[in-house]
Amino acid sequence: MNSYPDSATRHYDWAALDNGDFVLLSAPNGQRIAGTVEDRTEDSTIIWVRNLHNERKLFHIDDGYKVVPTRLEHHLPQDAAR
Repeated sequence: MNSYPDSATRHYDWAALDNGDFVLLSAPNGQRIAGTVEDRTEDSTIIWVRNLHNERKLFHIDDGYKVVPTRLEHHLPQDAAR
């Protein structure tokens, strides 16, 4: 059993995201991806995120990623955030 909220709860979190929001996605295996929400489906089950390497990736709500809005400067090298 995973520690992530059930699908209905995750759907609510994803529905609160807006284009341009900077997010941190955490996978069940511990992988973390930071990037900007570029788009989402009307039902918020799919989001497209552009990561810090300028790669655009699609995430489905049932992939198990936990999504947390955050601030960009928290994910840049210290000298780049100034």
